[in-house]
Amino acid sequence: MPVLVAEFGVPSSRGLTHKNPYGMNQGFLSEKDQGQIDQHLFQSIVSEKYAGGLVFTWQDEWFKRTWNTMDFDDPERRPYWNNQQTNEQHFGLLGFEPGKKETAIIVDGAAEDWDIAAAKIGYHTEDKQKLKEVRFTSDSGYLYFLLKYNQPIDFKNDGTYLLLDTIGNQGQTTIPINQQVKINTDYGIDFLIKLQGPNNSRILVDSYYDTFYYQYGKLLKMIPEEPVASQKNNGVFNPIRLALNKQQTIPSTKEVIPFQAYETGVLQYGNANPASKNFNSLTDISMSSDKKIIEGRIPWQLLNVKDPSLKEIMGDVWKQGLSGSEEASGIRTAIVTTTQGSLEQTVPKTVNGQLQQKGSLVYTWNSWDQPPFYERLKTSYEIMKKTFGSVDAK
Repeated sequence: MPVLVAEFGVPSSRGLTHKNPYGMNQGFLSEKDQGQIDQHLFQSIVSEKYAGGLVFTWQDEWFKRTWNTMDFDDPERRPYWNNQQTNEQHFGLLGFEPGKKETAIIVDGAAEDWDIAAAKIGYHTEDKQKLKEVRFTSDSGYLYFLLKYNQPIDFKNDGTYLLLDTIGNQGQTTIPINQQVKINTDYGIDFLIKLQGPNNSRILVDSYYDTFYYQYGKLLKMIPEEPVASQKNNGVFNPIRLALNKQQTIPSTKEVIPFQAYETGVLQYGNANPASKNFNSLTDISMSSDKKIIEGRIPWQLLNVKDPSLKEIMGDVWKQGLSGSEEASGIRTAIVTTTQGSLEQTVPKTVNGQLQQKGSLVYTWNSWDQPPFYERLKTSYEIMKKTFGSVDAK
């Protein structure tokens, strides 16, 4: 009996849904990883003398949902933006890149594309301080930031921290930068991005605004209780996590498989330029060769954005639940730098020892109903093209 494998493949998404014991994970795979795993799967089909197999799938599908992210977005608006946290959207060999090709921001440590895109400068100084320029921009996939320095960054001694306020009337007002430095604000900080080098960079969320804990701790009781999580301005930031498996019992053996999750807020360093020999599609942060420029991109869902096309963000989850939302007026930002663990610079400058809402940087963007995008054949396409060409089809 001829057997055709109608679907085989893995996604090149940032978000991870399940881990596979053989490394064929459902997500958090680069395009190169995707191609090599798809190649292995097809070669297995050929070696077993099946009639053939069809790669799932030809192109990415932005309208798809995934069980561990579907409660954090707007189900009616999924086709309007690229959610890199949803693995089901990224099984394609043909990708749809957010933005317009001629003005796209490529996170590779170079700043020329920011000038071409006419991205506004949020902060600039002629002083000889460490940080001299800050820019923000966005598209249907990411919030981007560009940081320019006067001196090379040495992560053994230097740290840079981005403080983001996305929702009003909540957030932390005492920000633990490191063991030595705490920053006070007169407004709430919802997300803290720590840039401390390739092995220690991540984005953290105000525990009151932690949708993962609210769902799996408060509602489903699957993870340990955090007593202060329901209290505003409690002094705690949490890692950003995604569930991988809910606790389950195997009927035949009664073995209990425990709840499993992972920290999806860890930021990966690399080069996101497909034209580079060092291209890695999982890149979040990139540095220039002279270490004077840091570029970054943050997927919208890591900022509790439910639909960037309508500027829709998660509301107060403790009052409205996961279905609640509100329209974002913008993202208020501040930047802190340290050297040798001590405070070096703040943007804007502190007033009476405090970062104040007045004078802070505010990034806003326009809503859309037709997302700009352009097509790009992924690295996995080239791998599969060679694989198919090497098979004897007799």
